[in-house]
Amino acid sequence: MNKKLIKYCNVIIEFGLPILAFLIALSFYLKTYDSCQIKITLLHIGATIIVAAWIIKVIERGRLLENKEQRLYAIPALFFLLSGIVSFAISPFRFTSFEELTRRVLYIGTFLIALVEFNSQEKVNRMFRWILAATFIAVFYGLIQFMELDPFIWKAAFGDRIFSTFGNPNFFAAFLVLVTPLLLTFFDFSELEKASRTVVSLVLVATIGIIFCFMQFLGKVGLMRLGSLGTQAYVFFVENKTYAFFFLLLFSLFLMVLMKMKTKKLLVLFLFIVLINLITTRTKASYIGFVAGVSFFTLVTTLFIVPATKKQKKTFLAVFLSVLILGTGGAVTFLVRQRIDSVRFRVFTWLSTLEMIKDYPEEGTAIKSTPGKELMHAFLGTGIGTFKIVYPAFRRPEIFHIEGKHNTETDHPENEFIEIWYDEGIVGFGIFLWFLLVIFFTGIKRLIQVTGYSAQPPPSSRSSRLNPHSRKGGGLKIGARLEKLTRRRYLLIGLLSGLFGLMVHNLMCVNMRFVSSGFVFWLFLGLLGGQIVGHKEKTNPVLENERNRKFLRNKSSRKVIQAIIIILTLFLVFFFRRFFIADIHHNVAIAYSKAGSWESALKQYQTVLRNNPYYAMTHYFMGNVYNDRWNMKEVYDPRWDSVKLEQKYFFPRIHKLLYGTEEDPKNPRTDADRAVAKYADLKRLAPNYVQVHFQEGSLYTKLKDWDKAIESFEKYLDLDPVFASTYFKMGWCYVQKKDWVKAEEVYLKAVEWNPNLNQAYINLGNVYFMQKKFKEAEESFKKTVELNNSDIGAHRSLATFYWNTNRRGLALKEWKRILELNPDDKQAKSIIEQMTGLKQKVKD
Repeated sequence: MNKKLIKYCNVIIEFGLPILAFLIALSFYLKTYDSCQIKITLLHIGATIIVAAWIIKVIERGRLLENKEQRLYAIPALFFLLSGIVSFAISPFRFTSFEELTRRVLYIGTFLIALVEFNSQEKVNRMFRWILAATFIAVFYGLIQFMELDPFIWKAAFGDRIFSTFGNPNFFAAFLVLVTPLLLTFFDFSELEKASRTVVSLVLVATIGIIFCFMQFLGKVGLMRLGSLGTQAYVFFVENKTYAFFFLLLFSLFLMVLMKMKTKKLLVLFLFIVLINLITTRTKASYIGFVAGVSFFTLVTTLFIVPATKKQKKTFLAVFLSVLILGTGGAVTFLVRQRIDSVRFRVFTWLSTLEMIKDYPEEGTAIKSTPGKELMHAFLGTGIGTFKIVYPAFRRPEIFHIEGKHNTETDHPENEFIEIWYDEGIVGFGIFLWFLLVIFFTGIKRLIQVTGYSAQPPPSSRSSRLNPHSRKGGGLKIGARLEKLTRRRYLLIGLLSGLFGLMVHNLMCVNMRFVSSGFVFWLFLGLLGGQIVGHKEKTNPVLENERNRKFLRNKSSRKVIQAIIIILTLFLVFFFRRFFIADIHHNVAIAYSKAGSWESALKQYQTVLRNNPYYAMTHYFMGNVYNDRWNMKEVYDPRWDSVKLEQKYFFPRIHKLLYGTEEDPKNPRTDADRAVAKYADLKRLAPNYVQVHFQEGSLYTKLKDWDKAIESFEKYLDLDPVFASTYFKMGWCYVQKKDWVKAEEVYLKAVEWNPNLNQAYINLGNVYFMQKKFKEAEESFKKTVELNNSDIGAHRSLATFYWNTNRRGLALKEWKRILELNPDDKQAKSIIEQMTGLKQKVKD
């Protein structure tokens, strides 16, 4: 056994994992399209290196686990990993599934490392110090955002909701839900008097924080309704919120001094700041998750640690939990009334996801059901990470009304459990539940055992030999053992509470799918498993390793496999780096696109594809650039028409070796041809991506290929039946085909979904006129004038209609109105002169 190799691996694992957790929580880079792409890259590269070091160590030791107890948690975790691999194998959209599978592998690797390697109090303490340091910095930056002092370009990206270093209020709130119970473990609840003072201090400070945040929520409008008192509250709490915050911070400290709280005052104040951060994320799901975690912590601590009578415990729990739950219910209700759309969005998304669970997409379409695969779909799901590809075919029309947009993409169903059910079927969902039940059941069971050992309060300070808290120190082993158990039970409670809170949170959110929350979740699960199993006493490592070696006894075989792992790790580090580079260039390309610098944008997009050929959004935007540039000169331009292998495949040399060289036909193309080709590339990755069918329909409309345009628009209407612009453009296609009946039908749908679409009423009036439905035509033209009496086009259409129906007086009135709106309108002047002269001749 190579001791030096194991030592190096230990250093990478024991220091690398805490530092990685710290960096993932705090890092952001605003020059990428996704400001938190750096977190994903850190996970990819950092976790890959750490997992590789662990595998090398496992090979050198000759065994995966330290003891049999760890199997209880490793087996369901490995089965969950296997479920992801199987789901990837059956997925109709492999690259999308690859992204999610990569995270699953790294998450499970992180869990196993935390379970097996963090097997001493020193390692666990080091981990929590890094995580708490990250919490402190993130909360401090969140406070800066709250005070509107953020120096970065993304300030106020979510209005008055703060998001700290996480780039999203939901992710920041999830992190705080997870770590807050750990902060509570630093308080000592084993003495009744001390526990009472701690609880009173926390409740008072939390109440002050909640009132302060509630004033922010009411704002100027809400507070002004309360009269002079409300005006004063607005000036103090809202207009001068920075000064108010520091005043309340000092006031909280003053209250703790009055209550004679001797220790942990700064920790209480820090929790006050954490609470301000959490509440001002304005994330309703996180409030519920936070209360679930705190309630779990309170319940378990009161039952197992606080030395009070059963009656006292019951009374306290009944009062405290009732106030906590009712208060949270009131806060959530208040925010729901302010933003009911977020609730409606979730409900409709959940309903659509449940429909998706019953269906299975035909490969390459994501719309039709595939006969004969229903049973496999029910048990194994559609494919890990495929939700965002298939969902557009099931999205309910209400979602478009809620969002007020039609070019959006929903990546997740706002519920981690039903997404796993959809992705991996009953089998994967069952494995996930099995894993969680094992963790929580054994965690509570171990907590009862540990608490039973050290349930009694520490002996008095006089018995210093038995009291680890004595100034003289504990002289017997039993004192040290008691101190270890005391800290261990608090860590068990903190980890169980944080994880429980996050699981409740993820009933209404999917932050576990994102690196900032998902990595810490799996890390905490591993640490919890380690705390449940407990730490083994030190033994002779040489004898222990040689005696327990389970595989690879041959030294040469071990070296070969370890060398392969090192080479593979280096390859993956450079491979994952490409995604980060691609995201930077994608962001630059969008800036060029917005500025209309088409060639610069296209060059940047091509750089994106050289690094990540499967970046769906890049294919979509390239098609849109060609569609907007619209250079219809048919030429062969190698810059845009020669697509190199590195823009199509991750590993072009391997593809060339297997399939040979792809010859460039050098066919001359227009921008229309290039756009169609790009949209085709996109649809191979994501058949219903955003508005690709609408964009194709618009392109064919410009080409005057009415049948293909109608076909594309109909495909888009299958996905989004409430987008008025689709009906409007389709109506124009039917007008060109002189299909007046269909034109009338689709124009009526256009004005149904957008009653203020003036041009649709004008076109509808013309369609009615061509069908000799003069009454309906007049009503349609009048409607345009009613909508906008200053619209010259509306008055011109109505005037023309009156002229063509021999109502010259009404026509003259409309032309005069046009001249009032635009005195330089030559057509109006000419017609008015002609009509006035004609009237004069009639009189003569």
